[in-house]
Amino acid sequence: MSLSEILLERTSVYKLWQAPFAEQKFAPVLVHNDLDRVQRVLDVACGPGTNTHHFSATLAEHDIALRAYLRKLGVQPDARVATPPPAGRAP
Repeated sequence: MSLSEILLERTSVYKLWQAPFAEQKFAPVLVHNDLDRVQRVLDVACGPGTNTHHFSATLAEHDIALRAYLRKLGVQPDARVATPPPAGRAP
């Protein structure tokens, strides 16, 4: 694995690298969809979350939905999917 691949595996480095382009890349989604009317979004394996600020779900909500979807498909969730803390406890 090259140094650039290792660095881009880090979410913060990837987000910084994509910062100048992130909104431009997401623009077609905004043009063709009214996000105020969207009730659900399924974002599976689409990167480190550079566009998540456009949606109201928390990371924990996203991971819960992803785990449920993967279980429905009969796939064991990856260990990298975050486990939310018990109710009432801050992460």
